[in-house]
Amino acid sequence: MLLNEPSTLITDFAMGAAALTFTVLLVKRLAGQDSRAWWVATFALTGLASFVAGFYHGFKGIWPDSIITSLDIVTVLAMIGVSFCFLLGTARSLVSRKYFDMLFVAALIKTVFFIIWNVTHRVYLYVIADYAPALLAVAVFSIWRWGKPASRWLVAGMAISVFGALVQQLNYDPVSWFNHNDVYHVIQIAGLYLFFRGAILLRDGQGAKT
Repeated sequence: MLLNEPSTLITDFAMGAAALTFTVLLVKRLAGQDSRAWWVATFALTGLASFVAGFYHGFKGIWPDSIITSLDIVTVLAMIGVSFCFLLGTARSLVSRKYFDMLFVAALIKTVFFIIWNVTHRVYLYVIADYAPALLAVAVFSIWRWGKPASRWLVAGMAISVFGALVQQLNYDPVSWFNHNDVYHVIQIAGLYLFFRGAILLRDGQGAKT
C-alpha cells in the first residue's frame, strides 16, 4: 500500500517524537512549577497533534473518510489546546497572579469558542486565528520580562516558529518529494528545542509580586 504523502508523515512523526522527548525531559524538571507543568501539556499536545496529522497526511484517500475526518478534528483540537497551554505556562511565570487569573478566564473563553467553531468549520485559517493571539501575548510577556533568561529562549522559539509558518504558507517546495509542510516540520523541531530551553528556566510568579 502506497502512502499519500510519505515525507509529510515521516516529518510529522519526527516532530511528534521531538515534542514527546521534550515532554519527558520537562517532566523530570518540573520542580513543583505550575508554569513548567503547562508547558509539559504544551509539548504533549504538540506531539499528539503531530502524530495524528502524520496519519492524516499519510493515509488521506486511503483510509475511510470518516477516519480521516476524525484525525483532522483531533489535530485541530490538539492545536487549540497547545495555544491555551503555552500561553498560560508563560503567563504563570512572567505576569502577576492577579493578571494570570484574568488571563486564564479570557483564554478559556477563547478556547471554548474555537473548539466549538473548529469542529464544524475545519479550515486551517481558524486554527491560526486561535493560535496567533496567544503567540502575540507570549511575545509581549517575554519582551516585557526580557531580563528573565527564559524570555530570550521563548522569543527565539517564536521567531523560528513564525519563520517556519511563513515558509509553509508560501508553499515553498524544495523538491518534488519534500514539500512545504515537510520544511515547516523540520524548522519547527528547532523551534520546539528553543521553547524547551525556555520552559526549563521558567519559575512561577517571576512577574510583578503576587
